[in-house]
Amino acid sequence: MSEHTRAVFRAALVAATPLPYFETIAQAFDLNTAPALWVTIEFPLVTATRTTIGYPACFREAGTAFVHVYGRSGIGDEAPIHQAELIRTYFDAPLVDDVRMLTTMPPTLAPTDVGEWIDVILAIDYEWDYTVAAPTRRAPLAHLQEQLP
Repeated sequence: MSEHTRAVFRAALVAATPLPYFETIAQAFDLNTAPALWVTIEFPLVTATRTTIGYPACFREAGTAFVHVYGRSGIGDEAPIHQAELIRTYFDAPLVDDVRMLTTMPPTLAPTDVGEWIDVILAIDYEWDYTVAAPTRRAPLAHLQEQLP
C-alpha cells in the first residue's frame, strides 16, 4: 500500500472516531496500558495496475484496509461493534481525500479471540489513481546499484 493511501486512511480514522488510535504496525504496543476501547488499522491487501499506455502512466492502486476496534474483555460486544458501525458511516463516503471508497463491509468479530480483548474488524475496499512520469534514461540496473551501501 502506498505511503499516500496509508496516510489518508490513518488521518481519516482519527477524524472518524473519538476513540484513541494506536499505531500497531511495526510498533511495540503494551496492551496492559491500553484503554478499554481503542482503534488501529492494517493494510493487508493491495495491488497496483497500469491503466494507460505510455507516459505519463496512470496506475490504479486497489486494496482493502482493516480497521480494528478493540474492546477489553468483560465489556461485551455492543460498544466495539457500535463504534465500528460509526466508523463505517464515515468511510461510506464516495471519496475520502482523493481515495475512492468502494465497499465497507459490516463489522465482524475476529476468529482468533484469546479472551482478553474482543477484536471487531471493519474491512474497507478502496481505489486510488496516480500518475508516474517517464523514467529517465540510465544504464541498466543503475537504479538498483544506487541503493546498495
